[in-house]
Amino acid sequence: MQFLPFYIVDGSKFLLLLSDSFQLVFLTVLVISRPGLIVSSTCSMELKMNNALYIKAALLLVILFSLISCKSKQDKPAADAAAPQEKTASPQGKPAAVVVPPQDKADAQAAAARVLALIESGDFPAIYSDSAAGFKQIGSESQFVTKFQETRLRVGVLKNPQQISFGTLPGNRYVSIYRVENERYKSDIRLTFARSPGGKMELAGLNQHDELKK
Repeated sequence: MQFLPFYIVDGSKFLLLLSDSFQLVFLTVLVISRPGLIVSSTCSMELKMNNALYIKAALLLVILFSLISCKSKQDKPAADAAAPQEKTASPQGKPAAVVVPPQDKADAQAAAARVLALIESGDFPAIYSDSAAGFKQIGSESQFVTKFQETRLRVGVLKNPQQISFGTLPGNRYVSIYRVENERYKSDIRLTFARSPGGKMELAGLNQHDELKK
């Protein structure tokens, strides 16, 4: 006489009046649907060998599913943690370079050449006359002419202008720096230009820095 096996599930006994294959399916579904469930089997007499094989196979499946589940839970936080690092490490975009319209650059350089020629000849009234309205608000013509005439007497005539740089300023203004010199001095002349409402490129700023040669 053979006694039917029963299973202890969380302390409750279940008598399975099922075939061996259905017992295996029952155990597998039960453990997968309830993680951490403790299942054990006992009987009053020794079970058949094939029942033992089915139970071992079921336990192996449970262990396999448990390992896969743990691996998935460990990999997900690692993947989530990696996302912010990639975002932080991503390089910030550089600001786009300002594109100067070719006509504006050509007009600004032509206006600079005219001002530099007037400085070399000492025609400071003409420089003031051709300058922008904002430039004239800084001071009167007589003040401007007097200041640059005094500089000319002290430094001497500056020649051979060489452009050092060209750039842009807010308000569609363009600035050029030229290096000029003579036997005693080398000077940097900074010229700023802006286009007038009438379309003419006018002088908006003029600064001269003189340095005695060694």
